[in-house]
Amino acid sequence: MRKNVTGLLIMLMLCGALPRYLLAHNSDKHDLSLKGAMGLARARKYDEAIAEIQQLIQKKQDTGTLVEHQHLGFVYFRARQYNNAIDEFSKTIAMEKNSPTAYYFMALIYEKKAVSIKNRGDEQDLESKALQAWRDFLAYSDPSRVRPESHRNIGISVKESIRRAEKHIRLLEEGLRHEKK
Repeated sequence: MRKNVTGLLIMLMLCGALPRYLLAHNSDKHDLSLKGAMGLARARKYDEAIAEIQQLIQKKQDTGTLVEHQHLGFVYFRARQYNNAIDEFSKTIAMEKNSPTAYYFMALIYEKKAVSIKNRGDEQDLESKALQAWRDFLAYSDPSRVRPESHRNIGISVKESIRRAEKHIRLLEEGLRHEKK
């Protein structure tokens, strides 16, 4: 049963249902614009979604924009604008260090970037950053909770995300150890 649920969650995430899941849990008036922006992202209208969320950030500058920065990072991630996504997730972490979702996506991005570059020194630096982001993710994840707010963007249970992070850490540590030899 658990495998079926996990498989279904992964399939939903791959089919683009993750943003719909995110939207289902926002209810105040302000979130209507965020919901609209995430709907645009779901329709792959990334530039429009980005512009909408940036406007929300401008409007809320004095009252905090943690949720908007996190969603903007997610849209940038979906649009494969990884440098911009890293910037937004970094802002999220600056506002709230306990942000497993930001660390999770940053680790994924650093790994993607490490795989895509040719310069070995840069690759090792990105792998080290990914390793640290995975460790930070584990440090701020609470395995006793089934699906806290912080894991909604990830689309899987806390246990599964922790299992995946531990696997990434093992592989990165092994790769970095091998490269130092």
